[in-house]
Amino acid sequence: LETLMLYNNTRLGAMTQSETENGRQVVEPLDDVDVLGISEGLVQLGRRVTMSLLRISLGTCMLGNAVATAFVKSLRGRPLLQEVDLSDNYLGPVGAKGDSAGTQWLCDALCAFLAESINLKKLNLALNYFGDAQVLRFTTVICQESPFAQVDLSANNITHKAWDTLALLTECDQKEASTLGEDDNSSIASSVASMGLLGKIRAIGWSGAGPLLQDTELLYKLTISKRYNLSGRLLGRQL
Repeated sequence: LETLMLYNNTRLGAMTQSETENGRQVVEPLDDVDVLGISEGLVQLGRRVTMSLLRISLGTCMLGNAVATAFVKSLRGRPLLQEVDLSDNYLGPVGAKGDSAGTQWLCDALCAFLAESINLKKLNLALNYFGDAQVLRFTTVICQESPFAQVDLSANNITHKAWDTLALLTECDQKEASTLGEDDNSSIASSVASMGLLGKIRAIGWSGAGPLLQDTELLYKLTISKRYNLSGRLLGRQL
């Protein structure tokens, strides 16, 4: 088995859709017992599909964060896997409360999956609810740990200023880091300062740029010492 297409199976998910009295569509998670049962079923599926699997799609299955987290963890350790489609599944900070804990756990699982899946070519996360904080985490993994994968974040909740900032990082020339002393904070800071990056990032005015402005080592990893090219690998607004 090389391809498994399960897209548009909403019964696989942990989200339910209902209509209010005024005709508005509302999507909410099922109760914990139902979510646990669905998660276990998909985990068993992930574990039992053959190691020869190349492509799997669970797009438009209303998975939600908890089920998607469990499923992604079950796919780890598959060196041949090339494409995973989790598009249109209510992933990320959904709703008024945002499900910050669920989003954090899912991002942890996705980043670990990206780092370990050395032959992965595409992770499709389009049509979800990921925002600026999540795109910065994915960017870091792509630059440092994932050599080939494209991450599709089309039609998520990522601001234009976030994309402008990432484009700025992409344009930076990669420099030899061997002589800069990665353990020497003063060398890292001076290298970043020499590129004038902090001023350029501030000029864009992205409210989510705090980590880049406060953590010089993070900015260093995304520009000067990045192991893998970022260009063309974050889809949503082509970088």
